[in-house]
Amino acid sequence: MADVAQAAGVSQQTVSRVANGAQNVSKATREKVQAAMESMGFRPSFAGRSLRSGSYQSVGLCLYDIREFGNLATLDGIVSAAREHEYAITMIEKGSDDGLCLQDISHRMSNLPVDGMIISMSLMASDFESFVPQPGLGTVLLTMHEHPYCTTVDSDQYGCSKLVIDHLYELGHRKIRFVAGPSYSIDSQFREKGWRDAMSEYGLEIVEPLAGDWTANSGYEIGKKLRETRDFTAVYAANLRRGMSLKQLELLQSLLFVPPQRHHRSREVS
Repeated sequence: MADVAQAAGVSQQTVSRVANGAQNVSKATREKVQAAMESMGFRPSFAGRSLRSGSYQSVGLCLYDIREFGNLATLDGIVSAAREHEYAITMIEKGSDDGLCLQDISHRMSNLPVDGMIISMSLMASDFESFVPQPGLGTVLLTMHEHPYCTTVDSDQYGCSKLVIDHLYELGHRKIRFVAGPSYSIDSQFREKGWRDAMSEYGLEIVEPLAGDWTANSGYEIGKKLRETRDFTAVYAANLRRGMSLKQLELLQSLLFVPPQRHHRSREVS
C-alpha cells in the first residue's frame, strides 16, 4: 500500500479509502490511485476489507436445477438486484433429486463469505417448521408457506391460478382440465389448489389432473392422453416456458383439428 501511495502521490489512508470503496474521495484522486493500483498489480484484500467494514458484500443463494426456467428467472432477478447494489452472489445448486434440509444449507452457507442467504424452496424442506436461522445470518425463504422465524417471499401461485379459471369461465369454458407439474413442486401444488378451489366455487366438475415434469416430452405425452378423452374445452397447464404446454397445444391443434384461435393461452403463472 505504501508503494501505491508513493506512486499516486497520496497518503496511505487515501489508498485505503479507495481500496475500500469509501465515498469521501474526489473522482480525480480515485482515478489516480486506481491507475497506480493497476500499474503495480495491487488488489485489495477481500478478507481484510470485510474485517474492516463488517460486510462481505456477498449474498448466499441456494437454487434447485438452474436449467428449469423458473429457477433461471429467479437467478436472473437476484443477480440483477445484487449487481445494482454492488453485491456478489455465492451460489449452491442442488439437483432435483436432492432432498432439502434448511439446517444443512444454513450451516454450509455460514462457512462461506456471505452476509445473508436466500433459499429457493422448489420442494418442501424436511425441517421447515423446526429450522431456526443462525444469529447474524439473515435468511429469506422463497416459498408461499409462512415460516415462524424467516421472512418468506414468493409469487401468488394460488391467486394467479384462480384468476386463470376466472378468465376461462368468462370466456364460456365449463370443462377445464389442469396439467400439473411434478408432485414435489411447491409451485405446482399451489397452482393446483387454486384451480381446484376456483372450479369448486363455480360448481364445475373437477377431473383429476395429469402430471408432467416441466419438459416438452412429458407435455407431448399428456397431449396424447388429452386427445383420447376430448372431454374438455380448455386446458390450464401449470408451466409454459419449458415447452410442456407448447407441445400440448401443438399436438391438440394438429390432432383435434380445432382452429388455433379456439385454444386460449393464458399468461404463465410464474
